[in-house]
Amino acid sequence: MVLNSRRTFLGNLAGSLLTVGVGASLGGHTAWAFGRDLESFDALQFGDLEDLAGLLQVMKPSQMLETVTALLRDGESLDRITAAATLANARHFGGHDYTGYHCLMALMPAWQMSKQLPHRKAALPVLKVLHRQATQMRIVGSRKNEALKSELPRPARLERSAAVQQLRAAYVAMDVEAAEAAFAVLVQGDPREALNDLQVILHENLDVHRIVLAWRAWESTQLTGTEHARTLLRQSIRWCIDESKRRDQSGRSASSLRDLLPELLEEHDLADGATGTRKLSDADLEASARRVFAATPEAAARHMAELLGKGFAPDDVGAALSIAANRLVLWDPGRAKADGAEKPKGSIHGASVGIHACDSARAWRDLAAASNPRNRVACLISGAYHTAGQSHRVGNAAVLDEQAVIDVARRTDGNFLEALRESLQDGHQGRAVEATRQHLKNGGRAHDAFMVLADTSLDQSGALHAEKYYWTCWQEFAAARDAHRHDQLLALARTTASQVGAAAPGVDRARELLKG
Repeated sequence: MVLNSRRTFLGNLAGSLLTVGVGASLGGHTAWAFGRDLESFDALQFGDLEDLAGLLQVMKPSQMLETVTALLRDGESLDRITAAATLANARHFGGHDYTGYHCLMALMPAWQMSKQLPHRKAALPVLKVLHRQATQMRIVGSRKNEALKSELPRPARLERSAAVQQLRAAYVAMDVEAAEAAFAVLVQGDPREALNDLQVILHENLDVHRIVLAWRAWESTQLTGTEHARTLLRQSIRWCIDESKRRDQSGRSASSLRDLLPELLEEHDLADGATGTRKLSDADLEASARRVFAATPEAAARHMAELLGKGFAPDDVGAALSIAANRLVLWDPGRAKADGAEKPKGSIHGASVGIHACDSARAWRDLAAASNPRNRVACLISGAYHTAGQSHRVGNAAVLDEQAVIDVARRTDGNFLEALRESLQDGHQGRAVEATRQHLKNGGRAHDAFMVLADTSLDQSGALHAEKYYWTCWQEFAAARDAHRHDQLLALARTTASQVGAAAPGVDRARELLKG
C-alpha cells in the first residue's frame, strides 16, 4: 500500500475494514479518532511512517489486531508496520515505562521470528507484541500523555568532544534537558557516531535494560531508517537518567566500572581499540567461560581486558560471555516461591538471572560489533563485568531431572520432537530439555526443534521476555562453536516449558485473523 497522505490512508483503511467485515462504525470511529488526536497538539512526526504510527497509538488492542491484519491483506508490509510500531512506542513511552520499553525491546526479535515462520503464521510474533503494546498505551493514556512531545532542541554550536562531555555531565546531574541538548549536537551527522557517543553514559553503570534497550533501539533503524535514530536513541538517555534517579533515591552506589574501565584500557594498551586475531582453543574458551561465570565482576573484567590485550579476537573472547550466561539458565534451580501468577514456583522464565544475563551478553556483543574500535573493547569488558558475579544465585551444575531422562529414554518410537511437544504441553522443564537433547543426539535438525519451541512460546505470555530470549538463543546457536551450540537450544527448551500456563492475550484472536 502506498501512503500518499493521511486522508488517503484513512480512506483506504476504512474501506479495508469494511471489506473484511469489521464494520462501518469501526472504520468511521478509527478515522475520526486518529485525525482528532493527531491535530489536537504539536506532536513529534515520523514522515511517511506517521500515519501507521499514529494509528497504532490510538487503536484498542482488539481493533488493532483486526486493522493490522486487514492492512497486511491489503498489501502493507510487516516491515513497515514493525517500523511504525517501534516509533510509536518511542514517542508514547520514551523509555520511561517498564512494560512500554519491554515491548520495544521485543519488537525486533518478534520481527526476526516472523521471517522464520510459515507464511500464514509469519505476522503472529509481531501481532502478539503489538497487542501487548496497545494494551499498555491505553493504560498510560492518550497521545496527549506521550513522553516525547517534540523534536530535540536546535543544536548548539559545540565541538563534538565538548558535547560528549556535556552529555556525561548532564547524566551525572540527572538533567534531561541538558542531556538532550548535548545529544542534539551529536546526532547531527552520522548516526553511528551518535551511537558511539551515547556510550559515554551506557558504561557508567550496568543493568540489563540499559544495554538491551540501547541495542534494540539502534537495531530498529534497519527498519525505520537511520534518520529516526535521533528519536530511538533518546529513549536511552531518558532511561539512564531515570535509573540514576532511582539509584540515588534508594541509596545504592554506582558501579565501580566507571573508574575500572579506563584503567583497564590503559593498562592493556586498548585505549585506541586495537585488537588482534588470535583464536582461543576450545579448551581455552571453556576455561574463560568458567572463569567469567565464577569470578567477581571486577575479576571478570580484568580477565577480558587481558585476553583482548594479548591479541585474542573479540568474537572469540565475547563468546565466553554467552557461554557463562547460558549456564545461569541451565543451572538455575528455579524460583523458590511464586513471583506473581505468571511466574510460579520452580519457573525460570521472565526476569530471571539467566534470561537477563543471556539477553545482556548478546546485546553487549552486538553493540561491540556495531561500535568503533575503542567502544568495541569497552563493550566486551563491560559485558564481562555485567555477566560475572551472579553464579551464587544458581547451582554448581546443570539441573538434571533423572526421572525425565528415564521417561524420554523409554520412548521406543524415537519421535523425540513429539516428546518435546508433549513435554511443553505439560510445562515439564526436565522432559523438554531431555527430549531436545535426544532429538539432537539422534541426528534431528535443530531448526525443527526451534520451530516447535517457537509455536509454544508464541501462545504463552512469557512475562515480557519470550520473544527477546527466543531470538537471543537463535543468534547464539548460529554463532557458537559445536561444543557449546546445543546448550543454547536446551536452555530455550527449558525456559519455553517454564512459560506454559499463562496464555498470551490476543494470540488466539490473531491466529484466527491470520487464517482469514
